[in-house]
Amino acid sequence: MQGWYFQSPIPQPKGVILFFHGNGQNRSAHYMSLFWIVKEGYDLAVFDYPGYGISDGIPTPQSTVEMGKAAIQYVHNMNPRLPLIVYGQSLGGNIAMRSVFEMKEKVKPQVLVVESSFLSYRAAARGILASSIWTWPLQPLAYLLLSDEWAIHDHVSELDEIPMIVIHSKQDKVISFSLGEEVYNKSRSKKEFLIRENGGHNETFVGKDGPTNKIQFLSILDRLTSTSQTETLLKVR
Repeated sequence: MQGWYFQSPIPQPKGVILFFHGNGQNRSAHYMSLFWIVKEGYDLAVFDYPGYGISDGIPTPQSTVEMGKAAIQYVHNMNPRLPLIVYGQSLGGNIAMRSVFEMKEKVKPQVLVVESSFLSYRAAARGILASSIWTWPLQPLAYLLLSDEWAIHDHVSELDEIPMIVIHSKQDKVISFSLGEEVYNKSRSKKEFLIRENGGHNETFVGKDGPTNKIQFLSILDRLTSTSQTETLLKVR
C-alpha cells in the first residue's frame, strides 16, 4: 500500500481524515480536493488502491475493499486515540462504505463522509451510460458486466452506529443526484445531507460555492464528531 500522511500544524489535531479517492489517476491527482482541511485542524491520510499509482496489484471491487480495510487499520494503529473520519469520494465512497462495514467490529470511525457516490456499481454504470447519446443503448450491459458482490448496496443500513455525512450536487453529470439521495435515504445512521445546488462532480470545495461549502461541512463534521465522542464516553461509563 502506498500513501501519504499530512499532519495538521496544530499541536492536538481534531482527528484524522482517511481519504478514499475516486476513479482515474491516483492519489496525487485527488488529494488536493481535501488538502485545505489540514489547516483546519485535521490530519489527512491518502492512499492508492491496487493498480493505482505505484501500488501493486490489480484493481477489482474486492481488492480495493481489502486495501481500504488495511488503510483503516493502519491509520487507526498510528494513533488509536485520534478520532478517525473516513471520507469517500465518487467510486471511493462505495469502497469506503464497504470497507467500514467489513471493519466495523474492529475499528469504528467517528464519522463516515460520502461525496458524489452511489450504493450499486450496476446502477452507477447504467447512469453513466445513459448520460451519453452514444452509450445509452448499452445500459442493459451494465447489469451483465458489473457485479455488486462487493458493493455496499445490501449493507448500508447496517452502518447505523456510524454518523454519516452525504454530499452531492444536483448538477452532477457523472453520478446522478438520485444515487446520492439513495445513499442518504437507505442509511439508518445519524446523518446529514449537504445538498449542493451548483457545481459538478467532486467539486464541493471549489468554485464560487467552495468557501460556503467548507464552512458548512466543517460545522457538520465538528458537531457529529463531538456527538460521537460523547456517546462513546457514555457507553464506556
